[in-house]
Amino acid sequence: MYNLPNVRGEYKFDFDCSKISWLRVGGRADVLFSPHDEDDLKYFLRQIDSQIPITIIGLASNILIRDKGIRGVTIRLGKGFREMKITDDGVIAGSAVSGLQLANFGLENSIANFEFFSGIPGTIGGMLTMNAGAFGNDISKILKSAICINLKGEEEMIDVKKFGYSYRSNSLKEKYIFTKALFRHESGVHTEIADKIQEISNIRKATQPSARTAGSTFKNPTNHKAWFLIQKACETQMRVGNAYFSTLHSNFIVTEDGATATDVENLILLAKNMVKSKFNIYLEEEIIILGEK
Repeated sequence: MYNLPNVRGEYKFDFDCSKISWLRVGGRADVLFSPHDEDDLKYFLRQIDSQIPITIIGLASNILIRDKGIRGVTIRLGKGFREMKITDDGVIAGSAVSGLQLANFGLENSIANFEFFSGIPGTIGGMLTMNAGAFGNDISKILKSAICINLKGEEEMIDVKKFGYSYRSNSLKEKYIFTKALFRHESGVHTEIADKIQEISNIRKATQPSARTAGSTFKNPTNHKAWFLIQKACETQMRVGNAYFSTLHSNFIVTEDGATATDVENLILLAKNMVKSKFNIYLEEEIIILGEK
């Protein structure tokens, strides 16, 4: 299908994206590429035909892949990008490290301010892109810099100030693949860190659905909570096909067997229209929608 570089990583062809989507829906990716390490990724990007579309995904915890799938090459970083270590400059975490893994690393080493990571599904790479946050903290408050690779295969270090972070977004002009992050190191008390992680876990279990969901569907509009607007915009549970908004948290979409990505996307559109009609407030997706319409 495509003339692909000879890499040390792995290509998977005609890959079923529903296998990795937390919503368990979605079409097929032409090619899923898991690079062996940073050098392998840089080599691939330098050699690949620039006309072939490139898509980057992480743990697929907060994305919706359309039923027609993704054309070109989809890059997903794996075990070669899961480094975690403490240096004189701070804490280094690879972009394929999950939030829970980094929170537990902080616990093991008595590092404060990493507890909130335990409440965010996904990997550090995706969190860097969207300035992920929860429970009163976010990436921008503890990040020092990140190593990234542009689509030409060129590596660059970006200081946190250059990200131009705002609520759930950055203002970087170029498309990057983040490979690792450097976070501030602040010593904490092990028992206090453990208690905070447990508190976050308890809150999540009590207020958020755990199965077949992609986390928050919409960003919170200024001075509003998306879940409240969705709840008040519809007297009954919003559902399209086999996708519906959870009664436990009305900003979380849950899918059942037989659901499609089209069900989910139409449900997102329904919620946006109903909130706009009732409150004249525009909801912006936090979930990332990828693939061919």
